[in-house]
Amino acid sequence: MFYFKRVYFFSLLFFVSSFLFAQKLVFKHFGIDQGLPSSIVYNTFQDSKGYLWFSTEMGVARYDGFNFKIYNSEDGLVDDIVFQVYEDYAGRIWFRNMAKQLCYLENEKIIEYPGNDLLQIKNQEYSVISSVHNTKDTLFVGFTSGTAICIAGKKVTSLQMSFFYPNKNELFWFKCIGNKFIAYLPTGSSILLYDTILAKRSIRPVCIELKNGNYLLGNDKRLILFNNSIVLNKISYKSRIYSVLEDSNGNIWIGTYANGVYFYQNGNLQNPNPVHYFAGMTVSVYEDREQNIWLATKENGVYLLSSIEYMSYTKEEQLGNNLITCLEAVGDTLLIGFNNGQTKFLYNQKIYNINLLGLNSKTILLIKNTFKNTFIIAHSTDNFWDDILVVEKNKIVSLFKLKDRIKSFYFDKKNEKILIGTRLRLFEYSKNLKADTLLKSIRINAVYSDSGKIWIGNFDGLWLLMNGKLSYYGNHFWALRKNIIGINKSKEGLLWVITNGHGLVAFKNNRFYSITTANGLLSNNCTSLLIDEKNKIVWIGTNKGLNKITYQEKDILKYEIESYTTNNGLVSNQISAISIIKDTVYIATDNGITFFNYKKVSPIFSAPLINISGIQINGQNRDIPLQRNLHYKENRVSISFSGISIRSQRNLKYKYKLIGMDANWYLTNNQYVDFMNLKPGSYFFQVYAQSSNGVWSDKPAVLSFTISPPFWQTWWFIAFCIIITVSGLWLFIYLKLAAIKKKNFIKQQLVELENKALRSQMNPHFIFNILSSIQNFILKNDTEKATLYLIKFSQLVRYILNTSKETKILLSDEIQMLNLYLELEKLRLGNKMNYIINLNNLKNAESIEIPIFLIQPYVENSIWHGINNKETSTGHINIDLSIVENKYLICIVEDNGIGRKKAGLQRENKSYLHNSIGMKNIQQRIALLYDSSVNVEDLTDSDGNATGTKVILKININEL
Repeated sequence: MFYFKRVYFFSLLFFVSSFLFAQKLVFKHFGIDQGLPSSIVYNTFQDSKGYLWFSTEMGVARYDGFNFKIYNSEDGLVDDIVFQVYEDYAGRIWFRNMAKQLCYLENEKIIEYPGNDLLQIKNQEYSVISSVHNTKDTLFVGFTSGTAICIAGKKVTSLQMSFFYPNKNELFWFKCIGNKFIAYLPTGSSILLYDTILAKRSIRPVCIELKNGNYLLGNDKRLILFNNSIVLNKISYKSRIYSVLEDSNGNIWIGTYANGVYFYQNGNLQNPNPVHYFAGMTVSVYEDREQNIWLATKENGVYLLSSIEYMSYTKEEQLGNNLITCLEAVGDTLLIGFNNGQTKFLYNQKIYNINLLGLNSKTILLIKNTFKNTFIIAHSTDNFWDDILVVEKNKIVSLFKLKDRIKSFYFDKKNEKILIGTRLRLFEYSKNLKADTLLKSIRINAVYSDSGKIWIGNFDGLWLLMNGKLSYYGNHFWALRKNIIGINKSKEGLLWVITNGHGLVAFKNNRFYSITTANGLLSNNCTSLLIDEKNKIVWIGTNKGLNKITYQEKDILKYEIESYTTNNGLVSNQISAISIIKDTVYIATDNGITFFNYKKVSPIFSAPLINISGIQINGQNRDIPLQRNLHYKENRVSISFSGISIRSQRNLKYKYKLIGMDANWYLTNNQYVDFMNLKPGSYFFQVYAQSSNGVWSDKPAVLSFTISPPFWQTWWFIAFCIIITVSGLWLFIYLKLAAIKKKNFIKQQLVELENKALRSQMNPHFIFNILSSIQNFILKNDTEKATLYLIKFSQLVRYILNTSKETKILLSDEIQMLNLYLELEKLRLGNKMNYIINLNNLKNAESIEIPIFLIQPYVENSIWHGINNKETSTGHINIDLSIVENKYLICIVEDNGIGRKKAGLQRENKSYLHNSIGMKNIQQRIALLYDSSVNVEDLTDSDGNATGTKVILKININEL
C-alpha cells in the first residue's frame, strides 16, 4: 500500500508514463580489446605470485592487474588450445592442452614435459582431462576414457581409480563399478553417489569441500550434496556442470556448459529459483585471493565481479542514457536527470519515466526539492540559455529565462531562500520567487549560505560575500586558490570545500585541513560532495572513483578514508553526482548508476603481492635469474616491479631501497626505478607494494646483484701492487745500501792505501832523519849514543814492518811505538825536549784496538812544528790516555811549543817544509769513524801569547 502511495504522490507532481524493472550486478568485462588473445576462455587460475592465468583457444594470458602477457606456440607451448593451468609445489606453471601433451613455465621459459611420449603411448585416442603434481615429482593424469595413471620418472603405473579432481592441495578420487559411481574422499571414507548408467565420456567430475564440512559434486547434469556417509541433496540442471565454487562469503556458484552460471546466495541450495546469469554461455567460475569472482566464458571472454553488493542501472538495462547529470533524494525516492533532457525517478528498485508537459529540454542541469511540494528544475535549451522551472502538482507554475548559464545552486532551508550562480551573476530568490541580483560580473561555480555569509567558489578560488562586500579568501590557505567545485558545511561548523586540483579542504575558525592523494584521496580532481552528518561521513566524488571519509567530531585529523572504484563494483570511475537514501549510496557516472549499502560493503584488507618483473642493464633487457655478477661498466641498472592487487590496480604505491647504495626507503607511484652510475660492490634491492586501503605487502620482492670492480680495484691487483711496491722499495733500499757499502768500502780501501802510502812516506822520513843523527854521532866519535840510537831505530822499524799490512793496532803496541819514536826524537834534539805518557786508569791496553798511526802523527806534528822551532827553554810534550763511559778512548796531546799561528808563518818563510801530508788523511779517517772526533786548541797566557797546542782525540772503540 505504501508503494502505491509513493508512486501516486509523484504522479501528482509529474506525469509518470511507465516503470521498468532494471537492475543487475556490476560485471567488468575483459575481451580481445582489453588484451585477451581470444574470446574463448576455458579456465581461470591464480598462482602463488598473484598472477591470474586464463587458458584460451589461442594460448594462455597472464594478468597482473594492469596488462596481459600472452604465451603461445611461438613461446614454446606445445599447443595453443589450452584447457587447464595449475601450479606445482616448485612454483612451475603447468599447461594442459588439446594435443594431449604437457609443458610448464619455469624462469620465464616454457619447457616441454619430458614424459609426453608416455602419455601418447598409453592413451592415443583419449584426451587428458586433468593432471596435478605432488611434492614427490609424481604426475597424476586422468583421461576421458575413464582411466588414470601415475608417472614417476619413466615409470608409468595404471591406477584402480577411474577419475580424480584436484581441489587446492587435495585429490578427490572417483571410480565406476558397474553402474555405480563411488567417491573416495581425502578423509579415507567412500560413498555411493548414484547408480545410474553414464557414458564414460560424460563423466567429468568437479568436487569441492564446503566450509561446513560437506562435499559438493558436479558431474554431467547433476549436482550432489553429501557428507562422509550419506547424500544430502541432488539437483538436476538442463546443461552439464562445468565448475563449482563456494566463495569466501559462503555463496555457491554453479557454472554450466552453454547455460550460464547459477548463484545461490549464502549457499542456500534449497532455493528453487537461484539467480541466473549469462544464459547460453559456458562458464567456469573462480575466486581469487581478494575475493573477486571471475567468470570465464567460451563465448565472450572473462567477466569480473568484485562484489554482489553493488548493483547498477545502465543503458543496457533500459535506463535510457548513461550520462547522468544530477541526483536528488526525496525520502525513499531518487530523482535522476540526464544530459538528453530526460527525467526519471527510482523507487523500490523500479525506474519510472517522468514527462514534464510542454518541456523541451536539452540537458537537465539540476533537480532540487525546495519549498513544500515544490521542485526546482534547471535545464538548458536549444537557444543556448538555461531556464529555471518551478513545478508543482505536475504543472510548471513558473518559468525563469535567465539568459545565462547556470553553474551552481543552493537552497537555504532556514531562511527559505534560493541562491543560483551563473557565469556572470549571483541571484537570490525568496519564497515568493522574487529575484534579487547580489553580484554581477563574476562566475559562480559553487555557492553556500551560512548565517549571513555567502561563500562563493570559482576558477580563482574561494570568496566571501558579507554585508554586500566581496573579499578573496584564497589568501588564507594555498589550496583555496584553485578552481572550487563544491561547498558545504557540517553541523560541527566545519566548512568543506572540494577543488579541481587541490583535493579537499576543511576549515573552521581559520584552522585549515587539507586532504589530497598524499593522504589517500583517489584524485585531487573532485567532482561532487555529499555530507552525511548523522554518521560523520563525507562522500567525495572524483574522476577516479569515490572516497568515503569518516571523521571525528572533536578531531578532524583523526579520519579514515575508504576508496570505491570499478575494481570494487562501480560501473565507472567518472562520478558526476552522489546521493544517499538511508544506508544506500547512489553514484551517478558517465556509464549509468551504481548503488550499494555501504554498511554491508566491508573493505577487503588483502596485502598485495609484489614481484620483480624485469631488469635492464645499460638499457638492455636481461634475464632476471642470470643477473648476479655485472661488469664494472654495467653500472646503470633499471628494475621493474609489479604489485598485484586486482582491487587496487593503478592505485598501488611502492616503497623501495637499495642496500649497498642507500639505507633509506623511498616512495613512488612508478613500477620501475633507475639507478645510475652505481659503484662496484654488492647490492640488495627490496620493494613493497601498498594497496589502496593502505595495506603493505607481507614480504618484499628482492633482487641481489654484484658489480665487479675494474681489475685495478680488485683485491688481488691491489695486493699485487702492494707487493710490487714493497718489493721495489726493498730493492731500492737494498741497492742504495749496497751502493753506500760499496762506496764506504772504496773509501776504506782508499784510506788504507793512503795509510800504506803514509807509512811508505813516513818510513823514509824517519830513516833519513835518524841516519843523519847517527852520522852526526859517529862524526863526533860518540859511539855510545850512535849505538843506542841505532838499537831504538831498529826496534821502531821492526814495529812498522810488522804492522804495515794491518788497519788496526793494539793500544799497547801503539804506546810502545810512541815511546820508541819519542826516545829517538829526544836523542836527536838532546836536552831540548822531554815528554810524559800518562795512562791514568788504563789497565786493558792489551785488549783495545785502534786504527793504526792515529796518534803518532799528532805527536810528530807537535815536535816538528811546535818544539823543534822553539828558541828558548825546553820543550815539553804530555800525552794523556784514558777510557770514558767504557766506550770512548780519550787521547790528549799537549805541547808548549810556539803555537800553530807562528809555526805556520815559519813554514811559509823556509825553503824546506816538513812533509805533513799525514795530518789531512788522519782527519778524514776520524771523520769516517762512527761517533769519533778530533779537536785542536791553541794555548795562550794571560796576555794572549801562544804557549802551545792541545789536541783532543775522542775515539768510539766499540764501533771499530
